[in-house]
Order: sequence, then C-alpha cells, then structure tokens
Amino acid sequence: MSSEILKQVDDILLMARTGTPVVEIREKHIVFARERPTLFNMIVENPHAFDRRKLIQMMFMKNQVGAGELTPYQAATRWGKRMADEYLPDNLGGQTLD
Repeated sequence: MSSEILKQVDDILLMARTGTPVVEIREKHIVFARERPTLFNMIVENPHAFDRRKLIQMMFMKNQVGAGELTPYQAATRWGKRMADEYLPDNLGGQTLD
C-alpha cells in the first residue's frame, strides 16, 4: 500500500509542478483526494516545498508502529525530536529536548 501512495504522490507532484490545474489533478486522483485530503492539499498548494523524504520517514514509522516495533508514543517522541533538531536553533537558552 505504501508504494501505491508514493506513486500517487509522485504523479500529483509532477502534475502540480508542471502547472496542471488543481481541478484536473483532483479529478484524476479523486479517491486519493477524498481519503487523504490534508496530504493532497499540502501537495497541490505548494508542490515545490513538499518534502517527499519526510513523508517516507513518517510512513516508515507508521509501519514500525503497525508491526509492533515501536509504540505510538515512541514514534511520536522520535518524530518530534527529529523535527525539533531540524527546525529549532541549537541553543534554546539552556533547555534540552532530551
């Protein structure tokens, strides 16, 4: 299922980046747009800023939770730390995120 999602994401990205009107993209990917409206909108609203790498990382973590390799809490904590490390400055006034 993950590979099918990525194939659709890639097609939506290509269409959006080449100027295909959103209505046409939605018509072609109506089920995807209906089942994953937030993801669909994130892609079509700003396709050049969409980070496919992060989507893959999230899908991988979701699979780990589904397989019992991580608890939802562990996955959320790891993801939060990863995002904090990426987006927050190194010096938080002596505070740590550990």
